[in-house]
Amino acid sequence: MSGQTSPEKQAGQNSVDASPRQECRQGGGQGRKPGPKPDVKSGVKPELKQKFLDALAAGASVRSATAAIGARPDEPYHWREEDVDFALRWRHAEEAGTDLIEDEAYRRAVKGVEKPVYRGGEVVGHVADYSDTMLMFLLKARRPERYGTKAGDTNLDAEALAKRLNLKGARDALHQKFSQITSGR
Repeated sequence: MSGQTSPEKQAGQNSVDASPRQECRQGGGQGRKPGPKPDVKSGVKPELKQKFLDALAAGASVRSATAAIGARPDEPYHWREEDVDFALRWRHAEEAGTDLIEDEAYRRAVKGVEKPVYRGGEVVGHVADYSDTMLMFLLKARRPERYGTKAGDTNLDAEALAKRLNLKGARDALHQKFSQITSGR
């Protein structure tokens, strides 16, 4: 640069921003083609991680998202352990994907799915088919206190469950019967 002020400096940017990478994007530099560099920690190109996250956000499972990018099944888990930012973005992508799946569940349960009606091997009309099972899952998720396994018993811890089932009493009764049977021989 021959004494001229670059457009970046005129815009008030730091001279560090006018790096060889930026010059390369502008057509200068040493003939390198621009492109994302691999992540320093994992050695993985950022666009590969983003493609994985995009698949998760579209509702894909981790296995499907991994297959979509051609990675080993355990690879994204390593990225998540090594990269806190990636782990956070993973969580957000999963939430977005789960929202899409939940929307589809709602559509099937409440709006129904159009299915053809056949007569004599020909389609004579369509009927909406609703998923009662899906509707029950949605109700249990949204109002567990009312539609849970038993009203009010949705979040029993181990101790409360044991009390409810009276496992100790049942175990003691079985032990006593077993003792009676074995001592009567």
